[in-house]
Amino acid sequence: DASIVNLEVLLHEYEGYPAAESGGPYMRAPPWAADELVRAGFDLFAAANNHTGDYAHGGMEATMRELEQREIPYAGLGRTLSTARAPAYAETAGGRVGLVAACTTFPSGSRAGRQRPDLQGRPGLSPLSLDTRYVVPEAAHDTVRELSDRLGLEALKERRGSKGFRVPGEDEDGFAFLDVDGDHLTVEAGDEYRIERRIDPDDAAAVTRQPRAAAAHAALVRPRGA
Repeated sequence: DASIVNLEVLLHEYEGYPAAESGGPYMRAPPWAADELVRAGFDLFAAANNHTGDYAHGGMEATMRELEQREIPYAGLGRTLSTARAPAYAETAGGRVGLVAACTTFPSGSRAGRQRPDLQGRPGLSPLSLDTRYVVPEAAHDTVRELSDRLGLEALKERRGSKGFRVPGEDEDGFAFLDVDGDHLTVEAGDEYRIERRIDPDDAAAVTRQPRAAAAHAALVRPRGA
């Protein structure tokens, strides 16, 4: 069997820059830490977690370079979205083991970008994004809408739409309480106060395809989430 470790750090000597937003503290280790983990018996490294983007794309690229120079198989991190999604494999006495890794909690800049014919991909992690919904009773939902209107946020939405910009909430269920500078709160009417987190269906489909594909090349496939 294979031993799997969650690589909760970036491997570099501060060549890059710290990201504007980290996953908490800025997690980093000298590259030789990977050698210690191998000596401790770990065969596969899961590299998708909330600290993957702590040192921006330079930290990710340095980490991948250090792992690849040591021929350490890793999953959940890649130079494009497709490579971040891809399984990693380790040969063991019991057969080949595949690892698929993804992460649900991460700063937005940590997500890998898709390769396109007209645009190169972006280094990052394999995301399994969560859509957060704030469910409130009908009366409270009406109050939220009134607040949005009185604060001028509904007028701002209309101005954005008239200029061709995407308006938060226009293509999804629920009411989007606009945050001018950052994330928007999606509020839904319900029978009680609660918070719901729903897995992004596109991310879920992309991630779940990987173990099935890896099963054709390995005797054992292990999903790893962070």
